[in-house]
Amino acid sequence: MLSLQVLNLSNCKLLEKSAMSLFETVLLNTKIESLDLSRNQNIGFKFGTHVIHKLKQYTSKDLHLRQLNVKYCQISQICIESINDLLERKKSNKKLTKSVEPKSRSSHIS
Repeated sequence: MLSLQVLNLSNCKLLEKSAMSLFETVLLNTKIESLDLSRNQNIGFKFGTHVIHKLKQYTSKDLHLRQLNVKYCQISQICIESINDLLERKKSNKKLTKSVEPKSRSSHIS
């Protein structure tokens, strides 16, 4: 498994299909927490909807990605806000899951 935490591919002329494949690989096979795909003009609506669909599929415990930067791509602001909202919810669910884990009980004999 790749152990990078940040992957910056800003302004490197990724094609939309390549970006979708890269995003899936980041979700499935890495512990990358921040992915920067900003300023890639070929990334657009299909990528945005693909990301939203994939983020809804993964549980928060399986998700390491915390931030996806797609500024200055061909993705609508509404789509970007939806992606950020999903990432934020997954992040907060992971924190809740960790804090709700049962504590070991000590037995008391009276």
